[in-house]
Amino acid sequence: MMISAAETKADRLNLRLNSDVKTRVEKAASLEGKTVSRYIVDTIARTSAETISKHETMALSRLDADSFLDALSKPVVFNSAIQDALQQHGEKVTAK
Repeated sequence: MMISAAETKADRLNLRLNSDVKTRVEKAASLEGKTVSRYIVDTIARTSAETISKHETMALSRLDADSFLDALSKPVVFNSAIQDALQQHGEKVTAK
């Protein structure tokens, strides 16, 4: 996810790092032909999107996907404990 140069930048993110990390970031930025700021912004934009996607996406095997879809296609059958809980809920909770 690249951020265009024309985009307005209003928010700030301050961070402290040790000299070894700073040196590596500066070298990596230089190797990429970017300023340190551009390198950091590009890197955190990409890795944060990857992290969010990894935590919000679930990949299923073909067998698991078939089992999931099969379960969705079957009618719901509540056991007696669930039926009792639903009945108690209906007796005790009123909608406003």
